[in-house]
Amino acid sequence: MPGGLCGPRSARAACARTPPSLASLSDGTYLVLGLVGFLAAAAVQYGLYASMLQRALRLADLELARPAIGRWVKTVLVFQTLVLLATGSYVAVMASRHLHGIAWTAPAIGAVIGTALPLQLAVMSILRAGRR
Repeated sequence: MPGGLCGPRSARAACARTPPSLASLSDGTYLVLGLVGFLAAAAVQYGLYASMLQRALRLADLELARPAIGRWVKTVLVFQTLVLLATGSYVAVMASRHLHGIAWTAPAIGAVIGTALPLQLAVMSILRAGRR
């Protein structure tokens, strides 16, 4: 090891390599994780829309779609709550490590925005169906 800290009389733990942790990642890695979080959250949100709501909104009578809209809203609220709990926990843990820079927030921001954008698509579809 550089610096002469490890020698024949050193403790074994003093010479052991420290495993990489989330705190030691580069800014680029955090940004990539943010993109992955965005894509994963957006895929789940769009999947919920496509599987639970899209078909119901194509019905001629919006009253027939009302139960599907209610189920979708409840499911999306649960998903949003889970995302917010996960991102809040991530930010709390990472902030306690006193990291420098702001790139470490990218995974949380990516996940939150990833849930918000497809939600806008669903709300616009519901409004459009209500105008028919």
